[in-house]
Amino acid sequence: MFNSKLIQILQTFDSKQRRAFEDFVSSPYFNKQFELIQYYKYLKKLAVKGFPAHKLAREELFRKVWPNQDYNEKQLNYLSSQLLKLVERFTSIAGFEAAGILPDYFQLQYYIDHRLEKHYQYGMKGARKKLEQDKRGNEQYFYQQYLLADLREKHFSSLKERRYDTGLQEAADYLDQYYLFKKLYHLCAMLDRQHVVTPSYDTHFIEDIQHMVRKLPFDSPAIQTLEQLLLSLRNPSESSHFRQVRDLLRQHGALFSDSMLRTLYFSVINFCIRKVRYGEKSYANELMSIYQEGIQKGVLIEDGYLSPWTFKNLVKLGIGLKEYQWTESIIAEYAPKLPPHMQQDALHFNLADLYYALQDYPKAQIHLRQVEFSDVQYSFGAKLTLTKIYFETDQEEALHSLISSFKIFLQRKKLITKDVKMPYLNFIHFVHKLYKAKPSELELLKDKIQTTEMLTARSWLLRQLAERQQHHST
Repeated sequence: MFNSKLIQILQTFDSKQRRAFEDFVSSPYFNKQFELIQYYKYLKKLAVKGFPAHKLAREELFRKVWPNQDYNEKQLNYLSSQLLKLVERFTSIAGFEAAGILPDYFQLQYYIDHRLEKHYQYGMKGARKKLEQDKRGNEQYFYQQYLLADLREKHFSSLKERRYDTGLQEAADYLDQYYLFKKLYHLCAMLDRQHVVTPSYDTHFIEDIQHMVRKLPFDSPAIQTLEQLLLSLRNPSESSHFRQVRDLLRQHGALFSDSMLRTLYFSVINFCIRKVRYGEKSYANELMSIYQEGIQKGVLIEDGYLSPWTFKNLVKLGIGLKEYQWTESIIAEYAPKLPPHMQQDALHFNLADLYYALQDYPKAQIHLRQVEFSDVQYSFGAKLTLTKIYFETDQEEALHSLISSFKIFLQRKKLITKDVKMPYLNFIHFVHKLYKAKPSELELLKDKIQTTEMLTARSWLLRQLAERQQHHST
């Protein structure tokens, strides 16, 4: 039962949700089966203890609900299925009730349909006030403003009066804003993602959308921000669009939902990473500033934690800029913000990277030995760094032993794709060749390193090769 859909969704509930769901299950409107109430009350007790697996044995669960009956698996499965349906209905209703003015919309529609004028006027006033209190220029704000304006138009039409009404114009304007906001957001996501996935997306009507935005008869900072992001993604060589995106995000970031703002920050981060990758080093400092800003504002913090991969990218950026003291302080400051089960691996792995860059190989190895490899990428990265250390310190026996074990390790990882494994396999192949190469073979080896498509640490290999060429020429 531990891996059942029912238990998995109940594991996401906090104490407040558990209490609310007990009231929900106990309500005759939603449930008339006494067994379901008993079943959930027992599961609620287990939830407080983290759902211990030995307490979730099917026979044990059955006995808690039907103490005087013989075990019947079909009966228990049916009860679990019914409780799961109630859980799903509960989460659906809770989400609906938390969705701004959506509950008000359906209530107001009822008032219009049944000609309850006083109820409608009072309800509309309350709904508009509620929406204005959370005045974010995001897609939900535009959409819900459209819904209210559309209701005002329906209400006006029901009165059969021949006069001008603002509801129709407002409904059309908010619908335009909602559509443009969503379309711009999706177009930006497409242009950003097609740098890492194939095939390319079809960006239908992209020119038309940009033309529509330019013709908008009103200001919308949220739409302007997305428009500038789209322009920067379409025209990466024109830095003015990127600068405007940065300024607009600083000024109007509060207009976006947390999840959307996080996505926009990562789009800007990815833009900078591509710039740095193609040799525009000036964007490295900008990238560092964006990371710091995003973390300080909590934008890059999700569910209370910083992603280990954002942490790793930030450390690598600091090392690349040779800001070693700053990087060490970043590791100390942000490691506690990582998910608890990944903190130690991330801490030691990134400290090892830092000490390797400082050429303090003993300290780097001490930290690498403490990495328990909670993720395969840590394992790959740790073996890569050790290979570099053994090569640079001329530890021939340790190097060849590691190359052999690293190759076997990669080949045994059947669930890892070729695109992930091949850069590492090619790396250890060239390390072995470089270690054994004669002076006359170095130039040919250099050509192969430069032209091999799937290869990690290419610049390191070329640097080691150049040092060997220089050594042999003196």
